[in-house]
Amino acid sequence: MANFCHRDLVAVMVQVHGEGPTADMVLCSSYLPHDSAELPPTRELQELDRYCRSKKLPLIIGCNANSQHVVWGSSKNNASGSALLEYLANAELEILNRGTSPTFVTARAQCIIDITLCDRRLAHRCVNWRVDQEDSLSDHRCIRREQEERLDVGRVKPSNIERLEDEVKSIHRALTESFHQACPIRPCRVGRKVKWWNRELGRLKGLTRRLWNRAYRTKREEDWTQYRKIQREFKNLIKRSKESAWKTFCEELEALPQVARLRRVFSAGHVQGLGGIILPGGVAITQPDEILEHLIQVHFPDSVIQGEGMCSGMEWARSGEGRPIWGLASKIVTLDRLRWAVDSFEMYKSPGPDGIYPAFLRKGGPLLLHRLLPALRACLALGHVPGRWREVRVVHS
Repeated sequence: MANFCHRDLVAVMVQVHGEGPTADMVLCSSYLPHDSAELPPTRELQELDRYCRSKKLPLIIGCNANSQHVVWGSSKNNASGSALLEYLANAELEILNRGTSPTFVTARAQCIIDITLCDRRLAHRCVNWRVDQEDSLSDHRCIRREQEERLDVGRVKPSNIERLEDEVKSIHRALTESFHQACPIRPCRVGRKVKWWNRELGRLKGLTRRLWNRAYRTKREEDWTQYRKIQREFKNLIKRSKESAWKTFCEELEALPQVARLRRVFSAGHVQGLGGIILPGGVAITQPDEILEHLIQVHFPDSVIQGEGMCSGMEWARSGEGRPIWGLASKIVTLDRLRWAVDSFEMYKSPGPDGIYPAFLRKGGPLLLHRLLPALRACLALGHVPGRWREVRVVHS
């Protein structure tokens, strides 16, 4: 969202899986200057809030507000905090802060000036807000939160092409999310978690944590000075360790023959493409359209090449030239035939481009079959194959 990226504000739009089709969400990082002549929030943040409300886009804001108010856990109120709270009272934003753990910690001050704001429609799904007690290598502590994900369990009757597409996406999402929840990906444990971590870094991390605890407890200047000194040493050693590990990694790659071959291929410049083919009658064709047409006729002899006057399946269904043949589709696609087809799949064959393994379908049981049955009947009745099922991966031999 380039229109909402400024010196003190950055906003991005992401896609998330929620109830129904994939939805858009706006994530924002905002800084409210403490020395500004205007009371918060900034004009840019207000414009982003109005834009999201007009477009009905959920909004989550991580904000260095430089403002204090007892509502978000501060020990006192100030003018900027009161002004910000007054704006939030009229906006559709909720404050997610919980507890009284300081978010900003220095030798002279410990206070809560960082707040997390969320659209009211998402507030009930943003849970477990907390201030991380690990050293962030900054004056500001890291803030963590979690967002509950709810799987769409509603059934959409695919009576038209749009509903058919949504139903197939819902089935695909249910299969993949169930798989990832039942079989979470776990990192392979091979000793150290990262290549650049070493014993000295572990020692400095523990020492930094102990010095921070002491400085936070005693609030003495000499303890904070010692903590900052070890913290800088820790930061510098992390940088040197990462650079050294990356250099070693690159040197190891240079010794691999496979890397040498790949580099030679990628650095070879433009690869000469197919210039033409010779037909069985001896005639050579060089035009790309003619080559593609011939390849389709050879490899897919029963296919019909779509011309300019022809319409796609979706356009045909919308034009009203053909009525859905639900009766015939119900006779052809039956539950017994669908069960036989699914049981004929080998369990652990490689998945297609959609990432669905045959084992997903075999283990889905009656619930999945009763969900697939109306979708497959709709494909035949409407004369349309959903986009998810049209994806192919071509492997050149």
